[in-house]
This record gives sequence, structure tokens and C-alpha cells, in this order.
Amino acid sequence: MTLYIAPIVEGQTEAGCVERLLHRVWTELLGGIERLQVLPPSRGKRDALLHPNRADLATKIEEAHARLNRRLYRDPSGRGLLLLLLDAERDCPAELAPHLLVAAKQARADADIVCVLAKRMTENWIAAGSSTLD
Repeated sequence: MTLYIAPIVEGQTEAGCVERLLHRVWTELLGGIERLQVLPPSRGKRDALLHPNRADLATKIEEAHARLNRRLYRDPSGRGLLLLLLDAERDCPAELAPHLLVAAKQARADADIVCVLAKRMTENWIAAGSSTLD
């Protein structure tokens, strides 16, 4: 069985590095034995995704969900997951993440969605392990 992940990220750096990061977490930290396939990320601007009066988050959730469904249609035995991966910046990740997850679930209640927030700049996660990403 294959686990398909459809990430929603901010910025160019996360979009370019999220696949390698997820593969490393999957194999080295989680010991995942299933095949992992990371779909091309949906990119948005952090402030727009977090803004309560804008539909950017819901739009990106729908976009990622449609991409995931197209893949799962071709692989009915696969599993799918939407991953919201953003920077918390000055916000507290422990407070912001539950609010984002609620907003994401309102956009797509039937989807498996997880929300992961870096305190500051997700790129730092990638830079910290850059020597091992070759």
C-alpha cells in the first residue's frame, strides 16, 4: 500500500524541500514500511492562509484534496493525507495549530488532515539536516 501526502506549504523553499524532508521523517524517524509518495505541494502565502476573512486556506485545501483524489482514483488501495505545513512565526504553534486544523476541517470534513507548524521558518529544519540530504 502507498501513503500519498498532499502538502500545503508557504513559500518556495518549503515547496522545493518538503518531499525530501517527509521521506527522511518517514523512513528514519517513523520507520515507515509502506511506500510514501509526496505529491506536488500547493503553495500559498502564510498571511493569506491564516486570514479569517479570506478563503485562501479553504481553496488550498480543496486544491490539494482534488490532487490527492486523482491519485487515489488510480490507486484505490492507497491512503491519502493532507499536510498543512507552515511557520508559526510570532504565534505560538500550540495555540495556532488547533485553530488552523479546525478551519481546514471546515473546508474538507471528509479528509484526513494534519497540521504541523514550525516555531520559526520551516527552512531551518531543512538547513539543519542539509548535509545529510544529498
